[in-house]
Amino acid sequence: MDRSPRRPMAALSTETGARPAPHQMLVCQSCPHVGRECRPGLNLLIQLRGALALAGVGAEFELSGTLCVEGCQRPCTLAWRVASGETWLFGDVEDGQDIDALVAGIVRPAAAVIRTAAGAIQ
Repeated sequence: MDRSPRRPMAALSTETGARPAPHQMLVCQSCPHVGRECRPGLNLLIQLRGALALAGVGAEFELSGTLCVEGCQRPCTLAWRVASGETWLFGDVEDGQDIDALVAGIVRPAAAVIRTAAGAIQ
């Protein structure tokens, strides 16, 4: 299993048919287990972002958690964080992994990382 870091690619997220927010960017690494994007993870982010938008919460509100996905070739734990300005998804993470450490890049990269943000990615 190749765990070497991959350079993320940026693209406009329009696959879902939903109209993307102005200046929304998607950075995604393909899952090395399936050789493409993490479709269950992308669907989760779309639903979470939609729920956050409908709730009309402020910038200080944030949701985070983990979910075991079994719709892939193998069970995989996803860790996610959703806020009004950013959305993060990490795939194939260890049980109990600290999401703050994943976001900060302190721990080894997850198998797949998806990040959306309003504005430029730094």
